[in-house]
Order: sequence, then structure tokens, then C-alpha cells
Amino acid sequence: MNALAQLHLSHNWLRAWFAILTLILAGIAIYLQLGLSNYFLSRYALLERQATAPIVVLSEKQGTDQYIKISDEAIERVAQSPDVGAFELIRQKRVYLGKGPSGAGLRVNVIDPVAPALSAPLIMPDEAKLLLQIPNSVLLTDEDARATGLGLGDEVVRENARFRVVGLMDGNLGPGGSVISRRTLEVLNAAIDRDQDTPVYSILVAQKEGKSVGQAIAGLNRDLKSVGAQAMSRERLTQKVIEDSLKEQRDIRAFVYLATFVGVIALLIISQAIHAMMAGQRVEFATLLAMGVPKWRVAFLVLEQTIWIGLIASAFALSGGLLGQLALEKVDVYILLYPAQVPWVTGAIIATSCFAGLITLPTIFGLKPVELLR
Repeated sequence: MNALAQLHLSHNWLRAWFAILTLILAGIAIYLQLGLSNYFLSRYALLERQATAPIVVLSEKQGTDQYIKISDEAIERVAQSPDVGAFELIRQKRVYLGKGPSGAGLRVNVIDPVAPALSAPLIMPDEAKLLLQIPNSVLLTDEDARATGLGLGDEVVRENARFRVVGLMDGNLGPGGSVISRRTLEVLNAAIDRDQDTPVYSILVAQKEGKSVGQAIAGLNRDLKSVGAQAMSRERLTQKVIEDSLKEQRDIRAFVYLATFVGVIALLIISQAIHAMMAGQRVEFATLLAMGVPKWRVAFLVLEQTIWIGLIASAFALSGGLLGQLALEKVDVYILLYPAQVPWVTGAIIATSCFAGLITLPTIFGLKPVELLR
């Protein structure tokens, strides 16, 4: 009898571990999918999110990657607005500087490192802003350095204008986040021999002292609506950029579809595994019901087991996700996991396990000890 009991127990644990393993794999897939999505989307709204200007003015027709000219009337109204304390005209957000030794092109962001410095990222230290004031200087991110083959002190040439890498940033602005100053851009524009000024595509605004951001935005929008422009907060712009990216980028939609597919398949497998595990205890559950134990108490016992399965799986999934992150970084595939997302993923794993356990309750409540003992 003892050997039979041990065999019965081992079979139950095998079924439990099968459910745990499935949950772990699903959890790792969710973590990696979230990390890839986070990293991809963070690149779209990087400078918008980090710019010191709390308000941004755009054309009402502005798209995610499409720069629409702002009319002279709109610029004039921003300049005359009683809600504006300081503003900066953004004529060119990104510029192509040429190819690096690897053959990859170098596109950099253009900022103003001096007052009012509304376009300078919040994360950029004062030392970096000083470096940017050196003529023809470039601050290169480590990701762009790897992609282009450029390093500290190297030069890139375009239209007979030479640009020198004077500093490296350790991923602060991500790939495509390298920067030059507006003065350096003027050197390039002069080398290209442009006959006309680059049009303004956005305006960075700081509200007047004593005014809130909301009051300044409301006042600006009253003045700008008739000239085809709109003002919004930096946070709203970030949200808009991400929303537009989700609509337009097939990569992100593929991530969402993959996560949904993995979730459905995992739920089916886990349901079957947990159902088999509970079926292995049908004699015990039937006996408890026959002894008069309330159904809610039996349901609680089932729930307790599935919660433990979910907790074990979520712990291993988090470890597996972090290991997967390290492994992917070795092959230059970067993911971005936020600590705030861990409780949500853990909760999803536990909820999936509990839901799979609750599905078995109708079968358990229908058990009859007499039939099982025949």
C-alpha cells in the first residue's frame, strides 16, 4: 500500500511540474515580449519624453515620422502669447552626418545646449552640454558607436564638413540618440549651400512664471486653433507617439499577436495539466465531500494548490526572463524590463493557474465516493 501511495503522489507531482514548466515558459515569453516592446517604443518618444520643455507646439497634421511645417502665423502667436515664458523653434530634429567605418549611416538629433536649452534632454549632464558647444562636435551613444564603427576622436565627413566624436554616452539616449548642437548643424547647412532656411516643424515652450502647464496649453490652443497648430504637454506627446507607433508598426502588432497566441496555448496546456493533477486526487476530494465538508472549503484547497503552482512558476519565469535578457544582449538584441511590470506579469501567471484550477471544480463537485470505490 505504501508503494502504491508513493507512486500516486509522484504522479501528482509530475502533473504539477508539467503545469509549472508550461507556466514558466509562458512567463519567460511574456517578459521577453514586454522587454522588446518597451525597448522598441522607448526609442520613438525618447527626446520628447526627456526634453526640458513642458509644452510642445505642433502642426495639427503632424504624424509619427512626418514633419509638417508650422506656419509663420502660429509662430507669431506663440511669441505674443501672455502664457509663454520662453520658447525655442525646432527647425530640424534629426540630421544625417554621413557613414561610419562599418558602412552604417549616422543620424543624430539636434539640440540647443545653451539657454534657454528647452530642447536639451533632462538626463544630459552639464559636462555633455559643454562638449556640445565645441564646433563640429558629436556626442555618440554606445549603440550608435557599435553600429557605425566610430569611436572617441573619430571623424565623419559630409559635404566637406568634418564632424568629430568628442564624447560617448553609455546608452542614455539609446540607438539613434547621438546628438549635435544647433551651431554644428549650421556648419553643415552652410557646407550644403542652402538657399533657404529649414522650416520650423515644432516649438518647445516653457509656461510663464505663475502659470500652470494646463493653463498655458489651454491659452495657446485658443490662439493656435485657427492657424492649424496645437499645443500639448510633453507627456501627452509621448503617449501620442507611442499610440501612433502601435497603429503603424507591424513589429509591435506581431508582438501583441504572439503574446495572445502564447497565452491561449499556455492556458489550454495548463488547464489540462492541472485537471489531470486534480483528477489524481479525486478519491480524496470525493471523500471530503461525502464527509460533509463544504464545497467552498474544497474549492479553497484547489485554489491553494494552484496559487502555489503560480508562485513557483512566476519566480522561475522572472529568473528566466532576466537570464534571457542577458543572453539577448550578448547578440546585440536589447530588451527593456521595468520593475513595475513584474507584479503584473506575476499576477497574470498566478491568475492563469487559478483559473485553470477553477475550471476543474464542476468535475470535482460531481464526484461520488461510492462510484469511485467500485
